[in-house]
Amino acid sequence: MLQKITLLKISTTTSIYLFIASCLLILLLGLGACKKFVDVPLPEKILTTPQVFADDATATSAVSGIYSSMIGGPSLPTSNLTTLYAGLCADEIYNYTVDFRNEFLENNITQLSHGAINTFFWNPFYNFIYTANLCLEGLDKSTAISQVVKNQLKGEALFIRAFSYFHLVNLFGEVPLVLTSDYTINAMLPRTNKNEIYTQLIADLVIAKDIMMDNPAAERARPSKWAAMALLARLYLYTGQWQLAENVSSQIINNTNFSLLSDLDNVFVKNSNETIWQIKPVSPNQNTWEGNRVLPASATETPKYVVTTTLLNSFSSIDKRKSFWLGSRVFGGEIVYYPKKYKVVGNGAPLTEYYIVFRLAEIYLIRAEARAQLDLLNEALSDLNKIRIRAGLSSVVNGTPALTKNDLLSLIEQERRLELFIEWGHRWYDLKRTGRVDAVLSVLKPSSWQPTDALWPIPINQLTVNPNLTQNNGY
Repeated sequence: MLQKITLLKISTTTSIYLFIASCLLILLLGLGACKKFVDVPLPEKILTTPQVFADDATATSAVSGIYSSMIGGPSLPTSNLTTLYAGLCADEIYNYTVDFRNEFLENNITQLSHGAINTFFWNPFYNFIYTANLCLEGLDKSTAISQVVKNQLKGEALFIRAFSYFHLVNLFGEVPLVLTSDYTINAMLPRTNKNEIYTQLIADLVIAKDIMMDNPAAERARPSKWAAMALLARLYLYTGQWQLAENVSSQIINNTNFSLLSDLDNVFVKNSNETIWQIKPVSPNQNTWEGNRVLPASATETPKYVVTTTLLNSFSSIDKRKSFWLGSRVFGGEIVYYPKKYKVVGNGAPLTEYYIVFRLAEIYLIRAEARAQLDLLNEALSDLNKIRIRAGLSSVVNGTPALTKNDLLSLIEQERRLELFIEWGHRWYDLKRTGRVDAVLSVLKPSSWQPTDALWPIPINQLTVNPNLTQNNGY
């Protein structure tokens, strides 16, 4: 139907399709048939046109379009690729059939993979950031939107920007901090210190949580203040602000809208009470792209991604997560295990699973770690044991000899590995933030691992067009 769409240079250095915004503009300007639209050049700042922010409904559509773009296809960091590529880089999964992704598995990323990194990660995340910036600017200029709606949408845009930067920093380290839609400035920005980026994200989330809606919607497909608080608690943990991490986590845990589910089969479904924020699939009759990409499509198909032996052996035989969240097949006389948190694989099935981004179990583990760091060992054990008991494991007791802080932190790290495996890069990020990545991966991947592999390379495409960017060490 649409034969061509004019390209708009928008992120730090790239030209990106604003497909969702383009479709919205068609509706707003009343252009009618697609034939009329194909020859109409897109405005330079499409989301800042007055029509987009003329009332509550169109402004809400503009911001909601970002979520649709996050889950709109299989080649996006927010639909499955962050989980899978970070899982390869860590010690969680390997691809059953060898292909270019082996460079990530072996932490030996060459320029052959720069295009994939650029297309699958750098460009999409900066696209979300740029669109969020456009929305923030449009909302600030608009006088036609009600204050309640404006506050919610501003909070969502700040949250989306912070969420995107969180992943960029943990994948690449220092990256350009883009806080405006002026691409003539953004295109030449240098890398920004990681601490400065985290300071900006925390400041944005503090604002967001105070202006967003309090009660999460039934589907929880739009972030509420509690989603902003979940990301804020994670950032406090990552930056070593233990008391703040404990305080924010406690507020979320004390909210009766959220609860740990006893049935592990119900954790990764839409409308789960454990969910703080999830992204609703938009493809017709398509559940999650992760389920589509990870699960075997038939009884005879080989798994696409297989759980590593080290991860598999980390589960106790009585751990419910092993039986509920892993699948298995026999190939060549060998049993192989694959992730099965999402159960629906293909098209045509009823929409029963949304893509879970934040859930309560992580918040308990954040609070457990923060409390351990604050020397509140019994309180930390209480949080840890809630996750263990739900998994069918026995409680850890602070008996004789007494657990030390380091003992407890090791138990929490292990529980994070088992609870959050193959979810949004948690294991990959945890190994790096705790300084354990070299100790763990140098043993598992002795022939290929180097300390500089903890960060991905800045895509060569970006270095070519922006002389102010520098490459990470080791590339």
